[in-house]
Amino acid sequence: MLDRDGPVPIYVQIAEMIQGQILRGELRAGEAVMSELAMEAEFDVARSTVRNVVRELRRRQLVHTVKGKGTFVGGGGDGSGGSGGGDAGGDV
Repeated sequence: MLDRDGPVPIYVQIAEMIQGQILRGELRAGEAVMSELAMEAEFDVARSTVRNVVRELRRRQLVHTVKGKGTFVGGGGDGSGGSGGGDAGGDV
């Protein structure tokens, strides 16, 4: 599934998989994306890689993070419009 030896970083590959799920409607607006721990286990990657995945998805305005709750589909569930303000703290 992941090309660990290829030129595309692992976090980008995972972000593109999740983006595909969103675009295909498998993950809908307001639904939670899998937790950091679940992502670590699913893809056998480090926590720092998972945080890069979430950061990339936020950069693409596909998800937003609610501290202490998780990461959800949609670019700004807190009313910020997904303009990047939800990056503080880095928690998922």
